[in-house]
Amino acid sequence: YLRQFALPDNGTERLDPGRTYYVEYQDLLVVVDDSNYQLIEPELQTHWLDRVLGGSDARWKVVIYHHPFYASRTDRDNYPLRETWGPIFDRHSVDIAFQGHDHAYMRTVPMRGHRPAAEGEHGTIYLVAVSGTKMYEQELPTFAAFGTTDTRTFQYIEVDPEAGSLEYRAVDTRGEVIDAFRLEKPAASAAD
Repeated sequence: YLRQFALPDNGTERLDPGRTYYVEYQDLLVVVDDSNYQLIEPELQTHWLDRVLGGSDARWKVVIYHHPFYASRTDRDNYPLRETWGPIFDRHSVDIAFQGHDHAYMRTVPMRGHRPAAEGEHGTIYLVAVSGTKMYEQELPTFAAFGTTDTRTFQYIEVDPEAGSLEYRAVDTRGEVIDAFRLEKPAASAAD
C-alpha cells in the first residue's frame, strides 16, 4: 500500500511515513490514523492526533481510521480505542469519524462523551463504511441514526465554504443514495 500511493509525510514520527497523515484543504481538515497500531500500543498516535486537531482552525474536521469506536453490534466495538481517542475528538470538535472493519453500514447520531450529544452541543457523527463484499449482521444500538446490511457503499463529502455547509452522501454500487445528511457551521466573525 505504501509503495503504491504518494501519501503526505506529516504523520507521527513514531510510525512509518504514510501510516498517519493529514490534509487540510480550504475549510476541511482530514486526518488519517492507523488504528491497527493503536490497538497494540494505545498512546502511539494520541499526542500527534491531539496536536494536529488542536492546531487546525479548519471549520470542518474529519478523522479516518479502521476499527470502529461504535460498531453496528456492540460486541464489535473497540473500547480501548474509543477511550483513548474519543476525548480528543470531543475536545477538538471532530465532525465526522469514518470507520471500517465492521462490514455493516451504520451512522450514529452526533456523539459526545460516549452518549448522544445534547441539543445545541457539538457531537461527532461516527460512520461505519462498507465497500467490500464480506458483510456482517447488525444489531443497531439505540444511538444509531441509520444502518443497513448487505450493501456496499461509497462516501462523498461536499463542502460549501460560503454557505458554511457540509453535505454527506453514501451511495450504493448502482449510484443510489442510501444515506445522507447536512451539517452547517457559519463562519466565525472577526470579533470571535
